[in-house]
Amino acid sequence: MVKSQQQHWQNIRMAKPKTLKNAQLVEFLELSGELLQNGYPLQNILTLAPALNLLSSDQSAAMAASFAEGNGLAQAMAPLVQQPNLITQLEIAEHHGNLAACCKENAQFLRERQEQTKQLRGLLAYPVFLLVMMAGLLVFIQLVLRPQLASLLPQQPMTNRPIIILIVVIIVALLPAVFWLKLPLERRRYCHLKLPIVNKIWRSYYNFLLFTDLAHLVQGGLSLQEILNYVSQFDPKSLQVFLARKVSLELKNGSPLSAIVSNEPLLPNELLILLAKGDTKAFQAIELQILAQRNFRQLNRRLKQLIDQTQPLLFILIAAMIAVLYLQILLPIYQIMRGF
Repeated sequence: MVKSQQQHWQNIRMAKPKTLKNAQLVEFLELSGELLQNGYPLQNILTLAPALNLLSSDQSAAMAASFAEGNGLAQAMAPLVQQPNLITQLEIAEHHGNLAACCKENAQFLRERQEQTKQLRGLLAYPVFLLVMMAGLLVFIQLVLRPQLASLLPQQPMTNRPIIILIVVIIVALLPAVFWLKLPLERRRYCHLKLPIVNKIWRSYYNFLLFTDLAHLVQGGLSLQEILNYVSQFDPKSLQVFLARKVSLELKNGSPLSAIVSNEPLLPNELLILLAKGDTKAFQAIELQILAQRNFRQLNRRLKQLIDQTQPLLFILIAAMIAVLYLQILLPIYQIMRGF
């Protein structure tokens, strides 16, 4: 079973079908959740989705072929979605949880994230435009205006120092992006938790994923070893599979579970409290669901705070650039006036 699942995910990674757009994915998940909640079979999703323009003919055919092979919704969606964490969540909910609720929860999460991204882009459009204009004006002043003013001050030749500083700043700003793209996916996850400003956002997101999946699996009656073995067979690019394999390895090496949770930054510390309480699986599932919803609310709240703080910071940067521009123009003029 494990080998067949691993082969399935390997085949998905090798295939490159056209993926669902973000808006399509949200609408498709909402439709799937509503249909499944009302008792419709999976195949009925493919009856309505193309008619509502949620799936193209090729995408619908690919999913129909996957259903015909006996695959579930998660495996049928996997070639069309570039979000391994989402597919793993759907796979777990499909076998050990409420797939309809999982579809609707993820649709809500993705929709709110899209709205926040749209809002952030709207807030950043004007400040970024001003920044570009200020940078262009700075280049114009340094290359065109200041040389003309320098002709009136032969004893103080002008330099291209501001242009050099601007180029250096741009290069320094681009270096972290280049370094980030070269990092392996596993290293990026740990770096997410160390980034200033956004580290708590990533922490809430990771906790939301893990608590949601654990709630489904514990509710399904699986033991810890069964959970680790089950999750390990999915897409290795997902966070859930990465942690399941790492915890399994640590347990085989003789490390106690409490020490593993304490030493693993990606695992939430709340798990230590749940392990110490020793509640029944039914109560643990309820507690995990509550923690998942709590982290979901924290994630949305922190994203909104980040959006609210971004625009003022950009305007402060713009004010600093305007001050530099004024100095670039007024200081040479002041020196010229002193010469008369």
